[in-house]
Amino acid sequence: MKKTTKVKSGTRPPIVTIMGHVDHGKTTLLDYLRSSNLAGKESGAITQTTAAYQVLVESDGAKRPLTLIDTPGHAAFTGMRARGGKIADIIILVVAADDGVKQQTIEAIQVALGAEVPVIVALNKIDLEGVEVDRIKEQLVKNGLLLEGFGGKVPLVPISAKTGKGIPDLIEMIFLTSDLENLRGDPQATLEAFVVEAHKDNSTGPSASVVIREGTIRVGTIVYAGTLPNKIKALKNDWGKSIVVALPGDPAIIMGLKEVPEAGTLLTSIPSDTVDANQVPETVSETDQNILPLYVKADSKGTLEAVLANVKSTETELSQVKIVGSGVGEITENDVMLASSGKALILGFQVQANSKTKDTASQLGVNIHTYELIYLLLEDLEKFVKALDTKQSYLGKGLGIVIQTFPLGSGDLVAGVFVTHGQLKENDKIRILREGEEIYRDIIKQLRIGKERVKKVNANSECGILMRQTIAINPEDVVEII
Repeated sequence: MKKTTKVKSGTRPPIVTIMGHVDHGKTTLLDYLRSSNLAGKESGAITQTTAAYQVLVESDGAKRPLTLIDTPGHAAFTGMRARGGKIADIIILVVAADDGVKQQTIEAIQVALGAEVPVIVALNKIDLEGVEVDRIKEQLVKNGLLLEGFGGKVPLVPISAKTGKGIPDLIEMIFLTSDLENLRGDPQATLEAFVVEAHKDNSTGPSASVVIREGTIRVGTIVYAGTLPNKIKALKNDWGKSIVVALPGDPAIIMGLKEVPEAGTLLTSIPSDTVDANQVPETVSETDQNILPLYVKADSKGTLEAVLANVKSTETELSQVKIVGSGVGEITENDVMLASSGKALILGFQVQANSKTKDTASQLGVNIHTYELIYLLLEDLEKFVKALDTKQSYLGKGLGIVIQTFPLGSGDLVAGVFVTHGQLKENDKIRILREGEEIYRDIIKQLRIGKERVKKVNANSECGILMRQTIAINPEDVVEII
């Protein structure tokens, strides 16, 4: 008789996102895992109605729950990262052995690296003749995915999603990785659930497929999408059956929403304005506070290589840059989403972004800087990196460095500031430091990101600060919250 492994108190099932290029076998792998779902077989499998579901799979002679998220084109996954949530514990990157690394593969790698989530490569179609495994490994390494045996820790598991060959090895690798991560979820914690997809039915109204990372959802629970409260009227599992409660790691379908939320929306049990920033994991961890994430675009491969080669020269002993993504061509909305997932600045060399892309960047708080001359790009980058040096021993509420200033006819001043630590908020009391000495105190009258007025600006973002001009403020002066 086979044993069933129960989830220990405080632990939860791993949440796994499967990504990959079109036609590389992602759907076939998902279908295989669904068909091997022991829970579905035992209860009578029915048509699944959501892109997030939970299966029981064999692992080391026991049945263990596994939560899977299907994100076609990885739109939902990047959206989750863009809103500050880290939903996936592990990413399975499916690569076809007969096709190798393609554009969506590269984008998936960039998402994974930016999200700092463990990756397992599932090398699919290994049953076909003539596949060149070493060539594909070299392609993956070239695109930043450091595999085992190539100086990294990313495992590669050969599989055939069609025949099932290697799937048990892949499952074992998933649980080995999740056990090392020591995944935990607290049912009593503040709710942290993410929308995978949402619909509106004429009879039942808006509903959403969600995955719970922390906390609990029951019928009658009040959940907030931002500051909008929603009372859950019905709760179903991923098979469409009514349930009483959904716990950390569980997928669920919730009904009773006032509006249809976007994929990636964070649902909480308290209004988002009062959520402690420490409750939502950031892409750049506290131990990485002196790392500046960058997303670089250029007009050609040659110029891109030149920019990337020179970017490293701006690093200091205290601060470094991290390339979370790069590419050739105009800056697109997809670039903005990928940059947002890695909390990165976008640097464009001899390329531009259209108005729609700029609007998306403004909404997501992504800063775009474009240049026609490389020395101007590097000058600005040196200022950003130098600003990070001030973080090394800073323990206050908010800190930034002045990049440039714009005097106004009214006697006020707009200072372009790169926020290096914490947050800057409207009406905050600030002091201006020059070479470590205080020269001036004031209050932030307004904050803007681009043309949009905002209430607060987080670290690794650029903003405009409106203040009184009673003293000359210079580039490289430091703005500190009192």
